[in-house]
Amino acid sequence: MSISRVVRASGARGWVLTTVLALGCSSTEPSAKHGSGENGGTAGTGTAQGGASTAGQATSGGSSTSGGAAGNAGATVSVNPLCPAQGPIVAGGTPFADGVEVSSQRTDARFLAVRDQYVYWANNNVIRRISVADNTEEIIVDRSMTEFKIQGLAVDDKNIYFSESGLGAGATGPLGVGKAALDGKSEPLSIAKEGPDAAASSMAGLTVAGGYVYYLNLRTQEIARVSVDGGEPTIMVRTVNPSTMTVAGGFLWFMHPRTNAIDHVNLVRVPIDAVAPPADTAPTAVNVPPGAEAVAPVFNYQPTGVSADADYVYYDDENKVMRIPIAGGTPKLIAQTDDTPGFMGSTNTTYVGYIVPTPKNVYWDNDSGGCVSVMRSALDGSSTAPAVHTVKYPSLLGANATHLYFSASGQILRIRL
Repeated sequence: MSISRVVRASGARGWVLTTVLALGCSSTEPSAKHGSGENGGTAGTGTAQGGASTAGQATSGGSSTSGGAAGNAGATVSVNPLCPAQGPIVAGGTPFADGVEVSSQRTDARFLAVRDQYVYWANNNVIRRISVADNTEEIIVDRSMTEFKIQGLAVDDKNIYFSESGLGAGATGPLGVGKAALDGKSEPLSIAKEGPDAAASSMAGLTVAGGYVYYLNLRTQEIARVSVDGGEPTIMVRTVNPSTMTVAGGFLWFMHPRTNAIDHVNLVRVPIDAVAPPADTAPTAVNVPPGAEAVAPVFNYQPTGVSADADYVYYDDENKVMRIPIAGGTPKLIAQTDDTPGFMGSTNTTYVGYIVPTPKNVYWDNDSGGCVSVMRSALDGSSTAPAVHTVKYPSLLGANATHLYFSASGQILRIRL
């Protein structure tokens, strides 16, 4: 059948209407990045099942094979259970392809944090955890009686941390940066707020490492750190609009600016013990905040996937999966997706989304459409293939020692590594 959807043309901030031939599922294209909240979560294209042909399969080494949906308009279309037209993905008597398992029936995940025994995820105001052992699910933090909104999620060995935004101040206001026990048996408490006179909280993305929580204040456009035990926060960098953040090699890494720029975007890093220069300090380069170091230029409208392992930082650069040595060196292309034909000869860029390295492979997704694949590439870029073929709006990737977790249109699924 023929459907129309709105897509962004390459290098443009507007949207254009194009008509595509859809086989196997029909769904609404999300705006800009798929399935994620503000700095959402922790980081496909592929071969469609059910008789559909390759829908933008990515390959390694900078080359790829592109193809749209194919088939006869009058042919019977097979239904892909991992990409339903409506409702959640439901397990049946026949196992899903690629070993996919349903971890949650809910379809409103915005953030994901994966540990070895439990997987934690949040929607707008409730944090849940899923047992890795048996996929049982329970509520850990419930803020649904407030009008506040969770804007970030992180977990360490002892606690879960989240950012909360909204109007209000004092004891009845949002928590700002909140902390709760992993088992949910104690009420969450605030470890950092906007200040005693603030009328609102604009805390956003965060990460935790080495006894500190690193978080973004959207209102002040500052990244700060605070001890996991609370105390006085330290402003690390000002005038910043970062992507997701990660700590590696004694630095906090992110891309800046995350939105509203189609050039002069950089992968940057800041020492984890940095103290921001005075507010009137001039930047040393375009879009490099004072006190930050530009590591690699990227060309991206809305970067998402900054992550790291012991040796490398991985990041998305428009339609490319990249890595760079933490110790310093030259960026390396791991994989690249195909762009797709757009309206009146334009090109629609297929942006890489979340990127997650594991000991053997790096996994990633993209925003090329409704039914696409979660991809797997060798760490050195020598091979790339779908890890999960044709799932509905994959996003929010995270991994532990045994599984890769991801969301499919807001629903948490997993596969074994």
